[in-house]
Amino acid sequence: MQAQSAGCATASWDALRLLARDLGFTLAEVPTQRLPGPTHPRALATASPGGEVSSADLLSLKAENDWLTKTCRDYVDALTRAGNALGLEGWVAISECSGVLLEVSPVGGCPRAASGPTAGAAPGATGAIGHRGHPGHFAPKVGQILSWCTAGPNPVSLALEQAGVALIPPGDGAVFAPGAFGRAVSGLGVPLGDSAVPLGCLAVLVPDREQEACLAVFGQALFSAKAINLALNLREERQANLEVAAGMAHEVKNPLTAVKGFLELTLAHRTEVPEYAGLALRELDRAISLLEDYCLFSRAPRIMPTQCVAVDGLIAEAALVARGLVASGPSISIVSHGADPGLFIRADPPRVKQVLLNLFMNAMQAMEEEGSLRIHSEKVVVGGRRELVLSVADTGKGIAPEHQSRIFDPFFTTKAKGLGLGLSITYRIVQRHRGRIRVQSEPGRGTTFFVHLPCERH
Repeated sequence: MQAQSAGCATASWDALRLLARDLGFTLAEVPTQRLPGPTHPRALATASPGGEVSSADLLSLKAENDWLTKTCRDYVDALTRAGNALGLEGWVAISECSGVLLEVSPVGGCPRAASGPTAGAAPGATGAIGHRGHPGHFAPKVGQILSWCTAGPNPVSLALEQAGVALIPPGDGAVFAPGAFGRAVSGLGVPLGDSAVPLGCLAVLVPDREQEACLAVFGQALFSAKAINLALNLREERQANLEVAAGMAHEVKNPLTAVKGFLELTLAHRTEVPEYAGLALRELDRAISLLEDYCLFSRAPRIMPTQCVAVDGLIAEAALVARGLVASGPSISIVSHGADPGLFIRADPPRVKQVLLNLFMNAMQAMEEEGSLRIHSEKVVVGGRRELVLSVADTGKGIAPEHQSRIFDPFFTTKAKGLGLGLSITYRIVQRHRGRIRVQSEPGRGTTFFVHLPCERH
């Protein structure tokens, strides 16, 4: 009977892992070699030896992440209510990208410290929950850093380090902090923000023992995190559109100012009307072209990286497109290295092809007469995370060092023609795929773009 019960429990945890994948999350894996010491994305110099930040740092972090906590707060309250209704014992927490807890909300019958709420905690949060005399519970509180420690990872640190859902069942728990409050912890950590370095983490932390309510609350937490990520994406899209709109207003202002000047000259020198009219018409054509490009950019379809895609097929198709582009143009050779047939990524295929097409076009424009375009792919492991690296290299004129930090900005271009949106769109697509893009270039020797995307287990 016990074996049957254990089998049902294992199946339930496997179902939760499948749910995370179906919602588009990457799963984080506990590394076989435990990492000594904290490795969160940014170190906090004023953190105390006990793993807490100073009150000044905490206030700064809470102000810096105000929009994150506001977005998450309703979901945290809902998870807390669900946990209480189902009899769960534990805590719901939000941390920022360095692993510092910004909000902590207790669930169920966890013992509370007699000292009351911690300063700066959210309404309803007790802060230091538990006490030294109660060995069965851990005690997370606002301002504490949940990061790697020698005993192993916890759900928050693992989710932040590997940008994936960290699911640690009872029995697999690790000590979440050194010192007097070092206790085994299980639970769920979900990264917030579709990028290589998450913006934060939503976590449900529970004592390291089996509780029937765990799976139900963890499942609700996954749906909550998905909703939060959609809200964050909409916010980022809105901000990006505002920036692009501001750039468009600046770009369109120039030709319209010129048209205004030509009309004033026409009124002052009526004998030269045809000459000024022709110049004005050309400037109006330029303004209309800018507006048309902006319409194409702003109406781009939503990016949905939900399909499991074989990389070798993607590379073969991209190489075919590249050969078609150079067939009637300059003398450019295409060299393509196929990918491992067992390599997959979770992607929006048309958008990934658009990334490669944009990079091909940039490479060909950099090689005006002749050259070589190389397409390569390989699998690497970065910080315990398996990544596909797609590289597009050319032998063109290269990019000046002072321009390399700006090439992904909307409207930045060094070309005589073009709006400067191609690489900006490329950057946006790669980000939506939880990836990153970087460039290596040397003037006169060529440019290589590297696109890093998380690998998927087929």
